Amino acid sequence: MTIEDQRELVKVWLLHLFMPVSNPVHPIPLFEGMTGSGKTVLGEMIGRWLQGPNFDVMGLATTKAEESLKLALWKRPLVVLDNVDSSPAWLMDFLCRYSTGERISCRKLYTNHDEVHFTPRAGLIITSRTPHFRRADVGRRLLPIQFMGLKPDQRRTEAVMRKEIADHRPAIWGDVLAILAHFQDTWPDVGEQLKPCHSLGDFSVFGAGLCADSERAKWEARMKRLDKAQARFTSEENPLVEVILAMLKDAQDGRIKMTSSEFHEKAKAQSGRLNLAWPYKNNAALTRSMKEERSALEQHLNACVSVDNHHQARATWITIQPKPATQTSAAGLNPEGDEGDDGDLAFCWEKYEAQAA
Repeated sequence: MTIEDQRELVKVWLLHLFMPVSNPVHPIPLFEGMTGSGKTVLGEMIGRWLQGPNFDVMGLATTKAEESLKLALWKRPLVVLDNVDSSPAWLMDFLCRYSTGERISCRKLYTNHDEVHFTPRAGLIITSRTPHFRRADVGRRLLPIQFMGLKPDQRRTEAVMRKEIADHRPAIWGDVLAILAHFQDTWPDVGEQLKPCHSLGDFSVFGAGLCADSERAKWEARMKRLDKAQARFTSEENPLVEVILAMLKDAQDGRIKMTSSEFHEKAKAQSGRLNLAWPYKNNAALTRSMKEERSALEQHLNACVSVDNHHQARATWITIQPKPATQTSAAGLNPEGDEGDDGDLAFCWEKYEAQAA
């Protein structure tokens, strides 16, 4: 996604927090980048704008991290989970439950058997250098935001940025409330006309509703690029990608077509030659995984992947066919214009500084 795509997604995500009825499902921005790229600072600045100077990020280093996170999502309007590089056993299931708006339960304090239940409305941001929570159902709920390392002339002190937030906070709130008021005025007329253009249906419709009529096609193209970015994210650490690429390279006709059991045997052998861990116990597990992650595999491999059940032959056939080269431009850009551009998302204060002057 381009820098503009990522900024617009963060902007729409921030606005969606104020419309819980229209947005019962919560996407999760993932700020990913190297140390010193500004991930945590941006999360903290958003929190300081939203809550004030006492806002702080939190980590998962405590022994009762899951309970602490539940409590934070219950009591705060925004939670920033900082440096989530490892993935506790409970985290991926928790992220899925949170983003779908599922009611969360926890033990009532000072009791052994009593529970309290709540539906979290707080926003959740995650920062990470090397995220390892890449399960397909988790990736479909993330907004992957990439951060580049800052150049020496781009670095600023946190004290200066905190002061800017404090100085411009009233003006930013004024702009946000004006945008939300306009959305409420126009929503009754346009809401029923808008259709989801992404698996994050409520979020995609809400973003389209924020756009002028002439800008909605651009928003739909942006959501398509988000879909591709999510697919790339989920397949980046998948050993199956490297295995298939090696198998395609060795294939005589440049494609793979074989039964699932044969594919499992050859793929497992190939993973051994590549010194890769093989996480699939049998061909049934591999076939199920390929069906669930087919879209991500197609994006990463630039190939058509099909997993077909032939009931008469009592076999499942796997076919992987590279897409024609004409579907990618000579410059390496896809037809939607995704330059794969990454960049930092530092706030720009020129507008508010001009108002103050």
